[in-house]
Order: sequence, then C-alpha cells, then structure tokens
Amino acid sequence: MDKPHRKLSPGATVGITFAAIVGAIIIVTCVKILCRLLRSKNKKEDSHAEIRRSYSLPIRAHGIGVSMQSSDGVENNDHHFHLRLHNIAPFLIWSSRSNELKLSSETKVIEFTYKQLQRATKNFTTLIGKGAFGGVFKAVLSDESVVAVKVLSTNSKQGEKEFQNEVLLLGRLHHRNLLHLIGYCAERGHRLLVYEYMTNGSLDLWLHEKHDPALNWSQRVSVAQDVAKGIDYLHNGAIPPVIHRDIKSSNILLDSYMVARVADFGLSKEGNSGMPASGIKGTYGYVDPEYVSTNSLTYKSDVYSYGVLLFELIVGRGPKAGLLEYVETALVSKEKKQAWLEILDPRLGTDCNFAELWALIKIATKCITAEARKRPTMQEVVQAILRLGPRSESFMLDTIERASSIQKGASRDMGEIVITRTASYRERC
Repeated sequence: MDKPHRKLSPGATVGITFAAIVGAIIIVTCVKILCRLLRSKNKKEDSHAEIRRSYSLPIRAHGIGVSMQSSDGVENNDHHFHLRLHNIAPFLIWSSRSNELKLSSETKVIEFTYKQLQRATKNFTTLIGKGAFGGVFKAVLSDESVVAVKVLSTNSKQGEKEFQNEVLLLGRLHHRNLLHLIGYCAERGHRLLVYEYMTNGSLDLWLHEKHDPALNWSQRVSVAQDVAKGIDYLHNGAIPPVIHRDIKSSNILLDSYMVARVADFGLSKEGNSGMPASGIKGTYGYVDPEYVSTNSLTYKSDVYSYGVLLFELIVGRGPKAGLLEYVETALVSKEKKQAWLEILDPRLGTDCNFAELWALIKIATKCITAEARKRPTMQEVVQAILRLGPRSESFMLDTIERASSIQKGASRDMGEIVITRTASYRERC
C-alpha cells in the first residue's frame, strides 16, 4: 500500500527558495571575483613586460659593439633592432626584480636610480672633468665608497650610443689596466655611468698641466707598460677582441698607486666583426692616417695611437701642441741624439735613463709607421716594453728572491702571488 505524499508547508517552500537564491548569488559572486583576479594578474604581467621593454637597449643585428658609431651627419639604420637585456647572451642577464645587470657569476653591474646618483654627487656640483658627451663628477655612495659618475648628454645621439657601447663592452671586459664599470642609470631620459674613482686623474693633466712633482722617468715607463698591457688584452685577451679606437692621454687614468687604466670605450668596436668602419672616429693627432684614407679600422689603428702616446710621454706635449712635427724633425735629423735631447720634456731634467729612452723611441717609431702592415702587434710591443724600467727581467728576478724569503713568514701567500705574477711576466718577455 502506497504511502501518501506529504505536502510541504508554505514555510518550508519559502525556506528552500530562499536558500537556492542565496546559493546562486554566492556562486555568481565567486565567479566574478575569480574573473577579476585573472584580469588583475594579466594586467600585472603586461605591466612587467612594459617595464622590461622600457629598459631595452638598441643594438645592431650583427652583435654587441658592431658599428655602434656612424659617420657625422650620416645615420645608417640598417640591421637595427631592439633586444631586451636579458636576451643578450651570453654576457648579460636582466633581472627587473633585483635591479641588476648580471654579467657573470662573479661580476655584477649595479643599476642605480637617478636620485641615488644625484644625492651622491651633491646635485651634480662635484665636477672633476668634462668629456665629449658630458661631465664627470666625484660621488660618495651610501656605503661611503668613492666613485666617478659620467653624465651623458640627454640630447646627443652619440651620447646614447656611447652609453650602450660602454655598458655592453665593459660588462665583459675585466683587466687590471682597464677602468672598471661599477654601474649605470638608465632612468627615463637620464644616462649615467658609474666607474671606480681614479685618485690621480688623467695622464694628460700630469703631462700638460702644472703638476708638482711631474712624472719621473720610471713612472712614465710604467704608464707605457700598463697601457700596452691593457690594449694587448683588448686585442688578444678579450673574446671577441676589441679595437679601442680612441687611445689618447686623456683616456688614460691613474689610480692611487699610479697604475694606469685605459678608459672611455664609447667609440670601441669588436675587432672580428668583418664590417667596415662607419665613418672616421677618434681624436685629432692620434688617429691612424691609413684608417683615415681607407676607412678600414684594424688593430694596427690602436697601435698607431699608442705610438703617439709614447712620444707624448717622452716629449711632454700633445698633438695639438705640434708633437708630431717635433718628432718628425728629430727623426730626420742627422744628429738624432742631440735632436731628441732638445725636445725631451724639460721637467725630467737629469732624471732619464737614456738607454731606455732610445729603446722607447725605437718602439714608438715602429708603431707610427705609415703602412699599418709594417707596424708591430700589441703583443710584440708588450714583449719589448716589459724589458724596460723597474718591471724589467732583472727587477723581476730580485722580486722572486724577496718573495721566496717572505714565504717562510706570515706573508707566505702574498709571496706566492708575486712569484706567480713574475713568472707570467717572464713568459711574455
């Protein structure tokens, strides 16, 4: 016998209906919240992508540093494209969260904010030098470390290209005779580069300004050796190799120990690009004449500039002051030794090793040979010049003996370092 169906009371019907409506509202609300969360996430990702795009650096399709400069008044726009920093392999990895440009597992280039550098330079009132593309300021960071800040002109296309070139090249070039890049700022229209601070300034100030005391002979030979080793590293140690293209006394900086560092890589190019130079770049008096006549940039162009720098160290005057005219006169003179003594920097007085002077003149003369193919390589220059001055082989042998005696004491590790470095020098000699 079937059980009779129980009818729901009016109150129960109302309760069930109310519960169904409330459940539907809750489900719809949850769906809306979920949709908003998804849209918010997508917007955040798009925002991060836009931030990364804002830090992109324009470079050429054929590699870092290739044809970064074009001739004056002519812009070559072929092969341009934009590449985000984290895609520039294998040297650079961009991290938008850590605000760093990671160059390798051992070295990092810091990204500074404009306000940080503005504060460090006391609102850019500490000018210590001025270059072609902007001023250089002394700065003290929050950790009390002293650095130099180069502010590139914001309305200069060449300044923008120099910024790109320096960051991309110096991010992978590391040698004790090259200026070290600490960081940079690429905030809005501002382009700043942060370097280690060189206490003793540029070589041209020591040679052409009233410095007391002036550079002595041993210091000049040491500077010549340091610069040669720096350029040799660019040509034979860097991968890929680099042509500096602007070797001159104002681009040679001296640290607190008077160790010379090659600086300013704004005009530099990779040496194995296989592409012709995009216009003649460099500084009057230092530029290779064959480079000017053929527009063909080679490693020997740096060798020529280095030869001019050697004569500048000897004579104490720059190309603008008629250096090469004096040199040419001495080279063709029948009384060569007397001619050279007449143009020797008078501030040297009797402080000159004449045997080293003639050797240095011989090296410099070979470097400025008109035909590039007849000039020595920088490796050959280094081998010759390291035989001079306090870093000669006899000096190194004395250093070995002193280091050997030190090994028995508390400074044993330092002695081993000196021996290792000495051995490497002797291999190059």
